Amino acid sequence: MPVHSAGLLHRRIGQGTAAAEREVFIAHMGGPFWARRTAGAWSIPKGEYEPASEDPPAAAHREFAEELGVSAPDVAYLDLGEFRYTSGKRLQVFAGDGSAFTPGRLVFGTFELEWPPRSGRVRRFPEVDDARWVAAAQAERLLVAGQRPALAARLARLSGTAARRRPTRSPRHPVAHGRAAVRRAARSVRSLARTRDSRAIAPRSAPMPPRARPDPCRSASRARRSACP
Repeated sequence: MPVHSAGLLHRRIGQGTAAAEREVFIAHMGGPFWARRTAGAWSIPKGEYEPASEDPPAAAHREFAEELGVSAPDVAYLDLGEFRYTSGKRLQVFAGDGSAFTPGRLVFGTFELEWPPRSGRVRRFPEVDDARWVAAAQAERLLVAGQRPALAARLARLSGTAARRRPTRSPRHPVAHGRAAVRRAARSVRSLARTRDSRAIAPRSAPMPPRARPDPCRSASRARRSACP
């Protein structure tokens, strides 16, 4: 069974920026594995849930409060859909307006982990160790790879356009190889046509005369030649 998670992605118009750039609220993942990482080490506030017994939006609000120690803004949320990690994990993301969200002091939730590995020592680490508003362009670099499509989907909804996808083509299709392949194919067709034309107009050679049969009297020995007429 795949692991299911649900999270909340809040956005606002940046404060104090000349270009009024959009910002999103994300968190830096805690624990020793992420301690010294920046790019690809931030996440949408989220957590695991059981799809058979839990409602994804309710689970997303619960996990937001457990990770950050504050309740999520009481606003309308848009379901951005489900996004799959390469590991198979599935993340359901709900987007909301966080313009009025001023969290103040955050109290991060914790988890236990044996660290160092195989040491027998169990230590407690924060689930996230930082959370802040970040420019959307910067968040694209900071978020883990599996969550970047969710950010792109959110920004596309805000701009009123669908997220663009590069068209995929079969590598054997002539277009995939560029104009050179098309020119080669055209030359092959012309060469084949010329070959057929040359075969159609080539003059036929005159039929060869029948081969003369050897005279047995000339090739016979003197003893037998006397019997020839």
